[in-house]
Amino acid sequence: MSILGDKRVDELLERLSKAGRTLVATRSTNPRALPEDELASRAKRHFKHVETVADLHEALARAREVGGPVLVTGSLYLLADLYS
Repeated sequence: MSILGDKRVDELLERLSKAGRTLVATRSTNPRALPEDELASRAKRHFKHVETVADLHEALARAREVGGPVLVTGSLYLLADLYS
């Protein structure tokens, strides 16, 4: 997950926590993206397990290692970075 800092971060995290218990925080290349450490810190209130992986491709790989379905979300910029 990567979220732009000007979005309603805590509300998004609360809603997404209903879809799973693990979050891998990363950061898209958009300059408005929240730093991954800050995202992880805020996510700890909503998720049972939170990890921080700075490189977005490594974050996706880590999410796949955790097991189960993977939801890449938070920002379309993250999707664009992963698939470009």
